[in-house]
Amino acid sequence: MALSKEYLREKVKQAIKQMPSAGYVVREVLNNYNEKAGYCIVGELEGVFYSKSTTKNLGITIDNAGINIEQADKNYLVDFNDISKNIRTTDFIFIDNKCYKIIDPGENLEIYCLIQLNKHYLIKNQDTIIDNDEIYPLMELPLDLDLKVV
Repeated sequence: MALSKEYLREKVKQAIKQMPSAGYVVREVLNNYNEKAGYCIVGELEGVFYSKSTTKNLGITIDNAGINIEQADKNYLVDFNDISKNIRTTDFIFIDNKCYKIIDPGENLEIYCLIQLNKHYLIKNQDTIIDNDEIYPLMELPLDLDLKVV
């Protein structure tokens, strides 16, 4: 019996049901002047949220250009679906009322996404996002024509 992607996705979904955490993904929205106009809702996910390691490792990672690359603090494992396949590295996710910036969406063979996260400072209220003491509206898609999603 050959393993199909659908079979493997179902196994990932079953595993996630063992220790699920709800994630709420938002994306920055800019106006015509490239100024932040707010945030839009990308979608809600269910996945397993965990630390990459239990011990603190000190290290420097440098790419070929000599630039420091951020190391992910946390991981969020979700099944591959319509929402997870549209996640970008510029998005933010709220898990357990804490905000994380998505470093890598981690799509693997259209079966699951192992999303790498770094802690971030945004605060989500009911229909607003607080960013550096500025309050921005939380918008639904589709957006007005004069706004663009980053």
